[in-house]
Amino acid sequence: MVHSKYSMWSHGSLLTSQSAVSVETRSQGARVTASGPGPFPPGHMERVVLSIPTPTVAADYHLKPVRLHVRFRTGKAAQITHIMVNDGEAQIIEFVRVWLESDNYVTKDLEIPNGGAIKSGIAVTYLLTMQGNQDNDAWVELIGAGIDFEPIHI
Repeated sequence: MVHSKYSMWSHGSLLTSQSAVSVETRSQGARVTASGPGPFPPGHMERVVLSIPTPTVAADYHLKPVRLHVRFRTGKAAQITHIMVNDGEAQIIEFVRVWLESDNYVTKDLEIPNGGAIKSGIAVTYLLTMQGNQDNDAWVELIGAGIDFEPIHI
């Protein structure tokens, strides 16, 4: 029986915005800042996606996701409010109303209960809430995200 655990990370510089107009992503080395020209109305939300390299089979075992790690910091007028983890087009889990915010760099660990065998690849979607404008601290800096995997025999 294989007892190894695996972890895969992706830098924020691979982030993709799903917003057509209002938010821009600015890469700064391995991290990216999502902000916009504003002003944003109260409760304004933006969606951004980060793909994580995903091994689907290791040592003849399939892998299941067990934990998500999110490294970030925010301005005073922005939060990460929801996080969705997908395997291809299938949603694995949605973390609703997490309200992540910090003016210091922080890593938040979120457990993924009942994750099944990965079939495609992992994408982490963030829903960002901003108000005001960039000068008013309406920004989120995403340094990266990671997934811990455990092997399962199918």
